[in-house]
Amino acid sequence: PEGSPYLDMMESSLSVSKNHVVFLSSLRGSKRLWSFVLRLSAILHFPDISKEINKENFDSLAGERLEILTKSRVRPTLIFRTLLSLSVKNLNRLLDKYESHLSYLFNNVHSGIYLFIDRVEMAISHLPRPAWINTQAGLIEAGWDIMNANNHVKVYATIREEAYVNYESESKANMHTSILSLRYTIDQLRGMIDRLCDVYESVPDFNSFVGIESVENTHCRVSEDSFRYLHRHTVGRPRDLVNICKELSKQRTELTQESFRDIVNNFSSNNIIKNLFQEMAVFQDCLSNEKGRYNFFSLLPHNILTRQEVKAICCRFNFNGELDESIQYDDFYDAQQNLKHPFCELFNSGLIGIVPNADEAEVLVQRFKQPHDVMAACEACLPMADYYLLHPSLQ
Repeated sequence: PEGSPYLDMMESSLSVSKNHVVFLSSLRGSKRLWSFVLRLSAILHFPDISKEINKENFDSLAGERLEILTKSRVRPTLIFRTLLSLSVKNLNRLLDKYESHLSYLFNNVHSGIYLFIDRVEMAISHLPRPAWINTQAGLIEAGWDIMNANNHVKVYATIREEAYVNYESESKANMHTSILSLRYTIDQLRGMIDRLCDVYESVPDFNSFVGIESVENTHCRVSEDSFRYLHRHTVGRPRDLVNICKELSKQRTELTQESFRDIVNNFSSNNIIKNLFQEMAVFQDCLSNEKGRYNFFSLLPHNILTRQEVKAICCRFNFNGELDESIQYDDFYDAQQNLKHPFCELFNSGLIGIVPNADEAEVLVQRFKQPHDVMAACEACLPMADYYLLHPSLQ
């Protein structure tokens, strides 16, 4: 892509039919489509090669005129969207009949070309889970294959780590060295924020920026480092930390411990968590809409829950708060009732954590699910534990 930024960002939501959803839910189908898309886009950047594309034959195989796909320098995501405008029958027909000729033309590319692709997961966020996962998985597998087929072509693509860890393929192990996972320790995040404070605020570090070394916990009567307080009210993403710092900067000269806590708490719950629920909607059912979430939240008595309390709240949530206390969650679960599992969805979103049993760890540390953890079946994903901890941003 040319211009600024040098990224091909998939724009807006992808509108597809039920048949296309089935097609994209298959790793094989998604991978074939992306492989066709990436090779065609590369070819269209070289006029001497792309002139060999038979436009009439191309249109006849597609079942309609697709002039955009034979112009010069067409972005991969535009080709992807255009091909999905075809019926699945015509799409498969095109892939089957033109694939070998496209491979021949692609092998004639002898100059370097780089394709940068981003935001695919945002455009398909409304699709069912299998399609959401395999559309992204198909992209990186296709990119891997075409780079092996022609080392003049390089593909750089971003996908969500939840998609990467939750798809299965024989090629996955071979691709491992070409995958860069963006994970940050708290020390790395602090280093980023300290650097930004130096560059943009002309102060050496975060503590100097807010003028507060530590924050008093009014419940536990202990002091906590101010950056650690900020960090634990996020889910560890750099952009969340930066956005809270932007809010803090508006009152930087007047910050007190109380106002610091209020700004961090309010921004976290009103912005970060709402955005997180939107991003994780593909892994949610009963908590996917705001009304369902607040009905559930209204049943939570405190931020530390026993397993028995979790079961009781889950029962009340499933029966709209009207439940005989003698009826037990296990009775319904054993009977294979179609239950909603709000705590499992919270756990999958990284918003409810556990403390390992004392005999399992030397040091007891709160553990929240991370994006690189595999998503288990929702009704079975909540680990066994004596206590469950709500994420601080939910308070």
